[in-house]
Amino acid sequence: MTDQINTPNKIVDLMKQKYGLTHISKTITVTSNDTLYTLYRKTARYLYKNGVENGDYTDKDEVLALSHKLDIKENEIKKVDSSKLAPEEKIEFEKKFKFKNTQKDKWEDHIYQYQKDGEKTFIFIKPNGSIPSTYYGQRRYWTDTNETIKQRASLNTYYNGLPDTDTTPWITRANNRNEKVYFTAYSRDLLIGYDKLNIDLKRNFKEKSLEPLNELIDNLTDPKNSGSSNEYLFSPDAYYEIFAKQAHMPTYEEWQNTPEESLLKIRINKEDTEKNQKPKSAIEKELSEYLINKDQIIPKTTVSNVLSKNQTLNFVNRYLKDTYNYNMMLSKLDQVMQHSFKLKRILIKQLKQKWNVSLMIYLNILKKSKLIMM
Repeated sequence: MTDQINTPNKIVDLMKQKYGLTHISKTITVTSNDTLYTLYRKTARYLYKNGVENGDYTDKDEVLALSHKLDIKENEIKKVDSSKLAPEEKIEFEKKFKFKNTQKDKWEDHIYQYQKDGEKTFIFIKPNGSIPSTYYGQRRYWTDTNETIKQRASLNTYYNGLPDTDTTPWITRANNRNEKVYFTAYSRDLLIGYDKLNIDLKRNFKEKSLEPLNELIDNLTDPKNSGSSNEYLFSPDAYYEIFAKQAHMPTYEEWQNTPEESLLKIRINKEDTEKNQKPKSAIEKELSEYLINKDQIIPKTTVSNVLSKNQTLNFVNRYLKDTYNYNMMLSKLDQVMQHSFKLKRILIKQLKQKWNVSLMIYLNILKKSKLIMM
């Protein structure tokens, strides 16, 4: 019983160490239909909801997450007043992304700005609800007076029709052709939640290079990958696992005895580009760059990259299962505790009816008999 009592504390301590959470009250609902993508998103929102409710996550976490997302320093991100926006820009954003003020928070308190290479970018953080984080727009200086062209590139047309993908949507007119002002927007829950997950994932990833993990994180946090057509990005490639176990590096003798029309001979020709016979050492060097299994020949680098991606996918899968299992374990332990308290009340009531002694005596009797947890 003692271990069970201490386990919730251990879980909370771990969540505090990993994500800065001092208390866990929100839950994750996991179904058989969840993919790695949806589970990553659910876990990010779960962390955010707990962190906000506890007061663990503040605007500092917002700025930190932005600095990681934009790959710039925190002090380069400045909070700005909404008066810096043109009136029509404010109206357009409020309308497009359904920005709302609550009693606790105002969306206008989550506007930031940073400058890079002479370009100024406004960043809008939606404090409640979600928006596509791929949004972007700009102020444009129009020399063309054709209203049809302007309309095609407008914010409303761009996000509700079939836009010209080479045209960045515009909101207001720039003062001159040298003024470069851009806009982007993010959901606060996913911005901060993803950031907490990303940081801890990288901290626990033991491979030499973070490149495969960074690539996977980019895919997991891209709203465009939410559909079923992109599920392949989040499933290990079983074919390469089997191929790698069965394949071998082809030898020079094997290459020599292979028919001219074989894939191995086609891939590694006996002549160079100038039709000169290749020396044995050159052919052996080329052979060393491939793996072969029956009639399949694949570059070693390709196999290595796919296996690395598989390993990274398996790592993130295990990581997420561990993370949401903390929550499941806590829920079960809460049930045990609640059941114990109910049992305590029932036993006390029964004993009081039978013997007329003080409450403390009953509790001591129950404690010594190990029928309840104290």
